[in-house]
Amino acid sequence: MANPVLPNEIITKKGGFIFLVAGLSGVGKSTFAINSHEIDQPLYYANFDRDASRILSQYKGDLIYTENFRVADTKIGAGNEIRKLQQFVSFACGEKQGVFVLDNIAACWNIISKAFLPDEDRPAPKEYSDANGCLRTILIPTN
Repeated sequence: MANPVLPNEIITKKGGFIFLVAGLSGVGKSTFAINSHEIDQPLYYANFDRDASRILSQYKGDLIYTENFRVADTKIGAGNEIRKLQQFVSFACGEKQGVFVLDNIAACWNIISKAFLPDEDRPAPKEYSDANGCLRTILIPTN
């Protein structure tokens, strides 16, 4: 059973954290993400969602790096978007400071699926290996 903990009782460690914020559309997930300026700066914002200019204009930190990703219709297009994301993750990790936001994981997964899964309704479980590995290296980079 989980034990309740107050925020001021949490002992923080260097090395970062991964938070997955889920909720219905319009409940404030992106607003929550950009209100991270007191945790660390700059903000690295990988946008797979709709136009984020309005929400990003509300960021109170000093610097934002943003990259927009598009829906891909082909495996080649999806692969290009994934490579762009991997470069963005590498850049953010190389800076060794800041908060990385991937906004919207479902849309990101759709691109990864397009790139790695066969074009059929129900791929076999073993066919998810490369797609899962790709997402794992994006969320938990080793560099």
